Amino acid sequence: MVSRPRALMLLVAGAVVVLNATGWVISVAAELPSEFDGVRDPDEVLSDSVTVGTLLAAPLTTLVALGVAMLLAWRGGRWLRSAGLVGAAVLGVLFTVGTLAEPLHPEASDPPVAFLLAWKVLAAGLCAGLAILSAVALYRTWRSGETRPTELGRLT
Repeated sequence: MVSRPRALMLLVAGAVVVLNATGWVISVAAELPSEFDGVRDPDEVLSDSVTVGTLLAAPLTTLVALGVAMLLAWRGGRWLRSAGLVGAAVLGVLFTVGTLAEPLHPEASDPPVAFLLAWKVLAAGLCAGLAILSAVALYRTWRSGETRPTELGRLT
């Protein structure tokens, strides 16, 4: 059985991945480099997106890590599920910080400020929600004493 917070967390994690994939496409097409830790070269957005990320998307390596965490949270036994939930909570916090740290007035590109503000609000809300729901699901996993892997498709 899958607890409601864990089921909702999986949906939010899916929304985070879709939002980042969309942000990746927009960033590569419009050459919007990350400026989290300094101004990057707009001509290198595609290669930087793997490990550094873009103005609108987390690094692809961390999104793969989120996928692994979600797989463990969905199908793992108690210990693996817990590891996946801790990983998802940490990634949710990191994604939130990364989203909020990108500037509203980037130096290397000139996207509309209203668009960036709306993007940040949506992304930060989803990422913070991922962190909170992961923590709640972890608490419920340990409180309930679930030890069996979950069944796909059963949401209770």
